[in-house]
Amino acid sequence: MSPTPSPVLPHALDLPIFRFLRDKRVVLASASPRRKELLETSGLTPDIVPSTFAENLPHGAYSNALAEYPIATAGEKAMEVYERMIREDERTAPELVISADTVIIYPPQSTLDPSSSSSFSEPSSSSRGTRLTGLNTHITSAEESEDLGVGEQQGEGRRDELSWSGRRGGVSKILEKPMDRDDQMRMLSEMNGETCEVVTGVTIVYPTLVAPGYKLRSIAVSSLVEFNHNSPELLKAYTKNGEGLDRAGGFAIQGLGAFLVKGIQGDYNNVVGFPTAAFWRWMEELYEDGVFDD
Repeated sequence: MSPTPSPVLPHALDLPIFRFLRDKRVVLASASPRRKELLETSGLTPDIVPSTFAENLPHGAYSNALAEYPIATAGEKAMEVYERMIREDERTAPELVISADTVIIYPPQSTLDPSSSSSFSEPSSSSRGTRLTGLNTHITSAEESEDLGVGEQQGEGRRDELSWSGRRGGVSKILEKPMDRDDQMRMLSEMNGETCEVVTGVTIVYPTLVAPGYKLRSIAVSSLVEFNHNSPELLKAYTKNGEGLDRAGGFAIQGLGAFLVKGIQGDYNNVVGFPTAAFWRWMEELYEDGVFDD
């Protein structure tokens, strides 16, 4: 069997986490070219194995904390890919699976200071529905996770949020990809002149010696996007163009969707679809804490 090419690119920063990953098989559980490009820009070129998870978790189960929804979805996608690859061939199983899910929350729900974080634990994969329990200002340990009453499969994570003091109009809801151009126009018209929250949940799965043989860790990052008071003509022209139909909220910030946006608070890459800076800071912390030595 020929050696697997290193997933770490020559331009990657000479940091411990990249040195650790040099001889590992890393998989991105997503077909998104934007996430692939963002990871490659940061120095990592993972194998691409898109998840087959239907991404159909009920929004209502997360109504009190909508940012938990993309974390749960990312966890399901990562577990589906890891378990499938183990079944197909344990010899070529990945040492790290990365998954992400991005949603728009409108109006925003963030109320924490930018330096705040909350933690969560995920139950066993057999329940096929991740649950997040938030505790402000600290990251739970595995022992604390057990006290929260979750199942055997422990996952830990962090949520970085931004404070928001703008207008709140109605009940916050999740906006995913529009069904068609009419649905896209409805979304963009609703957010016109207002602020939405973009939340990306990122989950990693890695092998361990303890049952069930792998663990999950997750992080979520929030950014705020403020829209201009766009004319009906501009919104009509944008939806007619066809861009944004495959994006949460119906707009692509890195494309013509920039015409619609007044400003961003937080990580621009998070709005694109993957918070690379926060992800690598988090991965470096996990490595320094010996998480991958389990």
